[in-house]
Amino acid sequence: MSDDTTKPADAQPNQTADPVAQAPESWRDEFKSVIAQRDQLKAKMRAIEEAQAKADAEAMAKRGEFEQLAKQREEEVKALKAQLESTTKNFEKSQRISELKAVAKEAGVKDIEDVLKMVNVDEITDAKAAEASIDALKKAKPYLFAEKVPGIATPPVGGKNANTKADLLKDPVALSRLKRDNPGEYQRLMA
Repeated sequence: MSDDTTKPADAQPNQTADPVAQAPESWRDEFKSVIAQRDQLKAKMRAIEEAQAKADAEAMAKRGEFEQLAKQREEEVKALKAQLESTTKNFEKSQRISELKAVAKEAGVKDIEDVLKMVNVDEITDAKAAEASIDALKKAKPYLFAEKVPGIATPPVGGKNANTKADLLKDPVALSRLKRDNPGEYQRLMA
């Protein structure tokens, strides 16, 4: 055997050694430049990832604000709907009471407040229902109604004894009733 101590061709240099130190002299500067660029790109990538994470966090916060704002608007809409429904019910009840009062005046009720306590206003849907309620009340409790005497107008609601021109002008229902039932008296008062 010979004394040759040559390394085989496939033997690789030590893996833990600095690659720049093992590179030929002409490549070392270029290799250092590439490593510097790599480090710069890694730093830029970290900055971009941090900026993206911050933007995502801000977007999530804005979505949270929008969701909160949307919930507030939903609550406001619910409150307005409830208020509208309440106002509508009150208006409808007021209309039913007005209809009942008009029919009660027409029928000669002495005290409208007593009638309002005795009649279920919620059952009044129109003028016919109001008339039916007043007719039923008139049959059940005739003492609540003034007797109509031909030629004399029914006293106005509230217990006043005389139909003066001022009273009639304040009460268009009584005025029209007087004109219809007693045109002569109507002419005399309006003259």
